[in-house]
Amino acid sequence: MSPAQTPVRKRLTGSERDKERNRVANLYRRDHNVASIATTIGRNPWVVRTLLAEAGIKLRTFNGPRQPQIRLTPDELRALSVVVVGAYQRGDTIREISRNTRRSYGSTRQLLADAGVTLRRRGGPRKRKPTRPTPGTATTTSKGSRS
Repeated sequence: MSPAQTPVRKRLTGSERDKERNRVANLYRRDHNVASIATTIGRNPWVVRTLLAEAGIKLRTFNGPRQPQIRLTPDELRALSVVVVGAYQRGDTIREISRNTRRSYGSTRQLLADAGVTLRRRGGPRKRKPTRPTPGTATTTSKGSRS
């Protein structure tokens, strides 16, 4: 629908607003995001944000609330190193591993370096075009004769 075709919704006031605020807050507490709640209730995401603010709910960040890193003991560090190296050797990127282990990119990379892992080049594997014979060059057939 274009903005001109968007139906005008009645302004939320009084008890209707209270009900909608509680509904939105409950959905958000059950790990729904702002966009999915907006779709569910048929309102703009900014309305959802406003209702959450009125309910006193602090919005989550994109990747969830950031938690401080806890200093690991040497045994925990060795165990984490095994997990990180295994994931990297299976093809996961450093960024994916750091997200999954809730460690910073730098500390994840340092774990790999300390473990002696040869790091892959950035950007992933390059896709090469298949080579084609240049037009006008002679090719040999399976019997060795020229075509």
